Amino acid sequence: MDITIFGKPFWIYGIEGTVYGLRKWTSTSVETTGTATTYEIAPGVYRTDGPKATSTINQYQECWIRSPGGREKQLQGVYPVADTQTVRVVWGAPKGVSAGPDLVVQNVGTGAGWTVNGSLPFAVTGHGVWRLTRQYIVAILILIAVIDAFWWMIGLPQRRAVFVGQPDVPEYQVLFVGAFGIALLLGLAGFIHRNRLMNSNHRKAMAIILKAISDNPDFRTSLQK
Repeated sequence: MDITIFGKPFWIYGIEGTVYGLRKWTSTSVETTGTATTYEIAPGVYRTDGPKATSTINQYQECWIRSPGGREKQLQGVYPVADTQTVRVVWGAPKGVSAGPDLVVQNVGTGAGWTVNGSLPFAVTGHGVWRLTRQYIVAILILIAVIDAFWWMIGLPQRRAVFVGQPDVPEYQVLFVGAFGIALLLGLAGFIHRNRLMNSNHRKAMAIILKAISDNPDFRTSLQK
């Protein structure tokens, strides 16, 4: 099914069918930090503190989905599904891209649904990012020019001469420090703004996709073929 997200053509497709071959497993990863240190806590008595070890248990899950029409798809990800349950998976990508990641997983039997975070391409989540970046670059340049003009108008601080007879010279590093500070602060603000914009785009795009699925019964029926 073709939809439009932020004015850009986007396609979605999927499968709805029965879960089989469900398999779950775990792995443990251990990370050590620091080094072993030996202390003398009393004459002839020593204590050794070893490096700190942190273990992480990683969970994995995979299964297959078979539609009533005979199509099959492998689903990877830790979702609360079970063999014989009916699950709907929808994936998609911008028009012109032949394959896309899973976007929505829904357990039709239980009514539970999940959106796959971070799976939308930058062409969608990055909507408006370049315009925002240009705005911050222009703002940085304008503020630097204004601050520098202000310093020149009031007169830069003078650095006293080291040798007798040598003239005092302006402290030009004031301009460089001021410009660097402005660029750093606005750059940090722009980075935070960029992340918020991309998160907002992700939420809005997923809402459009979910609405397109729920509003089109013919599309949902086609997933069972």
